[in-house]
Amino acid sequence: MTEAALTWHRLPSRVLLLRVLEVIKSFIIPLVLLFVINNDWSSTFGIILRVGILLFLLLDILQKFFGWLNFRYALDEKTVYVIDGNWIKKEKSLPLYKIQSVHSNSPFLYRLLGVVELTFDTNANSDDASFKLAGVFPNEAKRLEDILDQVRHRKTETDVPVEGETDVTETPVTIEKPTSRLLYALSTREII
Repeated sequence: MTEAALTWHRLPSRVLLLRVLEVIKSFIIPLVLLFVINNDWSSTFGIILRVGILLFLLLDILQKFFGWLNFRYALDEKTVYVIDGNWIKKEKSLPLYKIQSVHSNSPFLYRLLGVVELTFDTNANSDDASFKLAGVFPNEAKRLEDILDQVRHRKTETDVPVEGETDVTETPVTIEKPTSRLLYALSTREII
């Protein structure tokens, strides 16, 4: 892989805001308990606990910043390259033919900021079986999905029958999907 030949893309800056909001969302209960409900600044233990929580929160936000800053991805005709890591950079490459499906997801905060999360799944059973592009713009997500569709179509076009084999049937075979049925429905009481 030559870095000069590839066009590297970063996630938009609003992804950093998204990650900071997710950190604050995960720390909201301890922050409310320590700073609003138990607002006792006279005990030494309370002060040390509050400073420790704030330092941990600051370190987590700093880690998210470096993770956003170091994340880059690029595509060429055959491979997706990803450089990732908060403190230590890790470089991954995934051949496009191994990608079996692409899922697009946009939770509430993602929709609020106008970005989507793409998940690329492969058939491997390892840590590199799938990777996520969390926070790409919808037009970039569409572009990536189109590139993968082109690779899939190229792969099916190049699948030529082996010599000696002849195509016996010329009519296309249609496969009917079975009708879906409801197996279980949650009641309102179970949801609550």
